[in-house]
Amino acid sequence: MVLTAEQKAKIEANRQRALQRLKERGLVPRAKLKKLESRINQNNNKNLSTQITVANNSNNDIISSNTTKDTPNKSIPSNDNNTVVPELSKRDASGKAELKYIRPTVRRKDFIEYDFSTMENSYGGFINNDQLSERDSLLGNQEKTFDDWKREQAEKSRLKFGKDDDETFVVENTDNLQNLGGEIIDLKNLPTCEECHKNHEFDKILFKYFNRKICKKCVLEHPQKYSLLTKTECKQDYLLTGPELNDENLFHRIEKANPHSGTFARMQLFLRCEVEKFSFNKWGGEEGLDQEWQEREVNKMERKEKKFQLNLKKMRKKIRAQEYTSLLQKNKFGEKHIHEFSAPLETNKVNDEGLAMVIRRCNGCGLEVEEIKF
Repeated sequence: MVLTAEQKAKIEANRQRALQRLKERGLVPRAKLKKLESRINQNNNKNLSTQITVANNSNNDIISSNTTKDTPNKSIPSNDNNTVVPELSKRDASGKAELKYIRPTVRRKDFIEYDFSTMENSYGGFINNDQLSERDSLLGNQEKTFDDWKREQAEKSRLKFGKDDDETFVVENTDNLQNLGGEIIDLKNLPTCEECHKNHEFDKILFKYFNRKICKKCVLEHPQKYSLLTKTECKQDYLLTGPELNDENLFHRIEKANPHSGTFARMQLFLRCEVEKFSFNKWGGEEGLDQEWQEREVNKMERKEKKFQLNLKKMRKKIRAQEYTSLLQKNKFGEKHIHEFSAPLETNKVNDEGLAMVIRRCNGCGLEVEEIKF
């Protein structure tokens, strides 16, 4: 099928519009856009060349027809310049040769995952900087100037605090003041560590989960107050019950996945000072807690001793029963006989495998046993 000039012009115009849309959206990498542009330009050049050749041929045909009409009786001179160009074949008109077979749609990326011949070595582990810049442009992470960064920070502070950076504040004492994102804060009124009353930076875990304003230095220096305890340690060391520990109104906690297995109950961590305070109020101080712990240990030893005596009594009953049954069997069947066999006696017997057999006889009861001679 041969396309007309108008159809080809429409196709090229559609290609140019599609390429312009891809450029505006930024969905195609630069390298691919360059390839598409070069391909479209090549097609345009081919179409222009074919149009020029067709126009020249048509002009030559018109000139030759006019000369024949003007001089019908004169012979046409045999000159190369005045020869009529023959009609264009299908190959010349289309610019491409007709394919004798259907070309298979084989894509290299279906068979080659990493084509090292097309990679560019940027001396950074085969990282293409063009691809990174394209990705940053799509994500909006282009390189910014310092003025752009300041403008962006000012916009963020305006959205966060509802004030512009240009807003002015009048304060009498400016010795301990600091500008934080459009707001003036007095450093003297900032919250400090509950332990040392100096630092303004707190431990994130204690502040987030336990609402305690303690700096990291004090957490390390006072592990007896700010260390974390598991639920089992709270029960064993501070004698608290499960319902008390499950009450969220009494204790803050951190819940994590159980390190032993993901199917077990979630691990709960409690702050030592909170657990200790509640335990002292419950048992009457540290002395009351120690006394309760000693009483429980004594009760535990008593229960263990009672259980041991019960098992010992059961074992004695079992031994007496065994002695009684053995005595009954002796009276009924007599004493237990133990065979004492003599030396092997040779015989002429042979087993199925052709091995010689010997006989051994009990000296007490006369029981005979056949054995293989080795």
